[in-house]
Amino acid sequence: MNPASSKVLAVALLAALPMLASAQLTGNVSLITNYKFRGQDQDATKAKAVKPALQGGFDYAFGDTGWYVGNWNSSV
Repeated sequence: MNPASSKVLAVALLAALPMLASAQLTGNVSLITNYKFRGQDQDATKAKAVKPALQGGFDYAFGDTGWYVGNWNSSV
């Protein structure tokens, strides 16, 4: 990396610091008894009535800009 591009990168990082300082990371986890989507069981492999699923996710918000990145997962 040449000196000019490293200076540009350093200025860009310094300009982004206020946005990074107000960023937030949130998460959630839940254990549910039977996961349904539009009235249908999503786990048809089990014959019993209680079909537990572990679900969770996280969101990372970039300050007051309105931009965020999120992920949600389920064991079903």
